Amino acid sequence: MASADRAARSLANREFHRALYLGCGNELLAGILDGLRDQTALVTAIVWTRSPSWDQEAREHRAILDAAVAGRPALAADLLHQHIADFVARNFSRPAVA
Repeated sequence: MASADRAARSLANREFHRALYLGCGNELLAGILDGLRDQTALVTAIVWTRSPSWDQEAREHRAILDAAVAGRPALAADLLHQHIADFVARNFSRPAVA
């Protein structure tokens, strides 16, 4: 895959998440989340190089968007929480030490 494709996926991922919180109406919170998003962009790009999971994440994004469009904010929030938790578990959880 060309690096431009990875960059485009990374940007699309960042914009999807940004679209979810931009409507909160709190400019201070949106600015803080923008900064966090910018700081974590490199982490996501590196993780995807090691373990490409963008197809799975795209399916998760679709489910989140479908729930939001259907007027089911609690389900959208639950799916978003699970989406983030799964990303962390896949990429940053250490195996249990016996």
